[in-house]
Amino acid sequence: MAISHLIAHKIERLSPTTSSALTLRDQEIARDGKIDECARELKLSYIKKLGKIHGRFSSDLAMHPFSNWIAECIEEKLSFTSLTKKAMQHFKIELDKSEALLDAYVFFVQESLEHADELYVYIVDHLKGLYLDGDLNITDSIYLNTNQVLLAAKINLREWQSDDKHLNYLSVLTWRGEKELSDAFVAFIGFTDKADIKEDTEMFLDAVENYANTLPEEQGIETREKVVNYCLEQDKLGNRVVLSDLSSQVDEENQEKFEQHVLKNKPQLKPELIPDRGQLRQYIRISGRDNMLSMSFDAKCLGNSIVYDHETGALTINKIPNALKSRLLKHLRNG
Repeated sequence: MAISHLIAHKIERLSPTTSSALTLRDQEIARDGKIDECARELKLSYIKKLGKIHGRFSSDLAMHPFSNWIAECIEEKLSFTSLTKKAMQHFKIELDKSEALLDAYVFFVQESLEHADELYVYIVDHLKGLYLDGDLNITDSIYLNTNQVLLAAKINLREWQSDDKHLNYLSVLTWRGEKELSDAFVAFIGFTDKADIKEDTEMFLDAVENYANTLPEEQGIETREKVVNYCLEQDKLGNRVVLSDLSSQVDEENQEKFEQHVLKNKPQLKPELIPDRGQLRQYIRISGRDNMLSMSFDAKCLGNSIVYDHETGALTINKIPNALKSRLLKHLRNG
């Protein structure tokens, strides 16, 4: 990882009737292999988490000054350490407005890559555990829970500073079930203008389906799978889906054909997309469940080995997996 800055601070609030307490570090953490691995685990944890919201910074700098301090840091009017200390003081103010409790560490990590400069804010806690010491005695231990980020934010600094004001350069991971704490974090970051990625993904998949239907059946099936696999791979890497890049993967001979079709079919779509992971998977895999039944199958089975009659509501499976057939036969014999 190309880490240019990394620092961590502590925030603690153990009672809703008291103010938060800060423990602030005075200098950045020196990078070594151990620190790089910690940053990598935090980033992977953030990428894997579902439920991120995407948008931009609020323009109300009086209420949400974090973005202004970032700008001052980029302009070298403020050191990275000073930026993070100011940010922690503001987070304390937002947290103290609520009754939320927190005992955690706040990591600020800036990563400089060839194609992007990104600033991450992670909130993580310690976990208790046991280990065997050198004398094989069981001993208490605590460790940083880098695999389970509680709250996080990612700012694409280059996109934020670009002339394209429609880019959703800010992503925030909230903590499910902890609304007050999540609200305090969102206010601290200064997040606004939430993008509807589910609606964007639905429009995109409608355009993909329209394109696939213009192709021979087998080619259409292959194209659907190719699109979804590419989008999921980009999501796994934490990247947006760039339609021009995807288009070159869909049709190597006519690399602009897919992109042109999609944007003509859905002109509201932007050239870059943040896809919804759940909808992508549902597009090529049909699933559903209730208290008595759970079923999942590849969408390309529909109409072939699986037939659905929408008038009667009957689903007929003409070819079932061998393992399921064996279980059925065994159950019938025992019954």
